[in-house]
Amino acid sequence: MKTRILISSVFFFLILSAFKQADIKQFQSVYNHEFSIPEDEHVELMDGKIIIGNVTKCNLFKNNTFKRRGEGEVIIDEVKYDFDNLKAVKFKKKYYRKLESGDDFALRITEGKINTYVTWSQTGSSSSKTEYIQKGDKGPLVYLYGGVRDMVKDNPKCVEMFDFFDKQSKRKQSDLHYFTYHECVKIYNDN
Repeated sequence: MKTRILISSVFFFLILSAFKQADIKQFQSVYNHEFSIPEDEHVELMDGKIIIGNVTKCNLFKNNTFKRRGEGEVIIDEVKYDFDNLKAVKFKKKYYRKLESGDDFALRITEGKINTYVTWSQTGSSSSKTEYIQKGDKGPLVYLYGGVRDMVKDNPKCVEMFDFFDKQSKRKQSDLHYFTYHECVKIYNDN
């Protein structure tokens, strides 16, 4: 008799615990958009709402690059979200954000005061990489080489690096271009 009561009690608490977990998940999925980007798998919709859950399907990719506008979907907790309704996706510990043009997603490479993102495209046998930056988590993604100067202008070390870069010859600038831009993002994030 005691064994039967003990088993019934354990079973009751397991069921109660499952309901509590569901309530917590529902609360997080509705209200977590007011806080920072969650660590769990999730989707962020175009209206800013974040849905946290188990991503069971993420077919935004085609041949290791992203599918184009109107293609692909993400299924999270058995609910399907189409490409056009998505702003961002966190899947398998990687965070992807839709570009402002709305036709591609970029993979976040570094996270900090300035986040860096990358996209890849393939034409025939050659592939190319395009890099983007974002100040904070809510700002727009802008092309790295067009936006970094403006984003780091409040950091004296970065301004000094760009002043040095600007004084170099065109040939020297081409050698320093990649290093200067990436190093400024790193310095800005470290301060």
